[in-house]
Amino acid sequence: MIIELDAVYEALGIGLISQQVQNQVNRFPGKPIGITIEDTANNLAMPIPRPILDDNKLNIQLIYDQYTSLYSGDTNNYTNILPWHYIIEFYNHDYIIYATRPLDLTYVYTTEQTKILGKENEVPILNEFTRTFLDGTNNVKNMIHILIIGNSNLDVYNKKLYMKIDEYIIGPISRQCRFAPTIYNNVIPLNMGKHFLINLLGHHLKA
Repeated sequence: MIIELDAVYEALGIGLISQQVQNQVNRFPGKPIGITIEDTANNLAMPIPRPILDDNKLNIQLIYDQYTSLYSGDTNNYTNILPWHYIIEFYNHDYIIYATRPLDLTYVYTTEQTKILGKENEVPILNEFTRTFLDGTNNVKNMIHILIIGNSNLDVYNKKLYMKIDEYIIGPISRQCRFAPTIYNNVIPLNMGKHFLINLLGHHLKA
């Protein structure tokens, strides 16, 4: 289950977002080129310091408050819209998926900007996969972004997380965008803990 965009922002006290972005111009030029998965602790462009680990509390308000305080909101002047399309947190022994950005709006930074911000933020690169991706030609601006609350280098995720990412996000977006069956080649765990992609792929292959 996904908590829809307007319900999320109404709960945050912001109001209806879908009506506010109808005439905005930074929409995907075609379809997204893939899906990026990040966490809050090791986020290259916009690291969020708290919580250090997902603590089984509802932290979406905390994430929103830190984002707007630390990064002054969306760089494209949507000061009340989060840059990630989905945010996932662990609560009450399950994972909640929040829709937090309209799916037709691009992410706020290019790959080059992300690399620069990662250096400025002094975020260590966790794996060679991330370094190789950042040095390539892919543009994270034109990808769907999933943010997982916590630190993937320390957190241990249960199979529900991989199932929900697969069934509620990757699967529907793949069908909507008519991605090839090799979509997992375009799922980028950007600076995630080294076991994350292995576990995600493992779940997908077993499903």
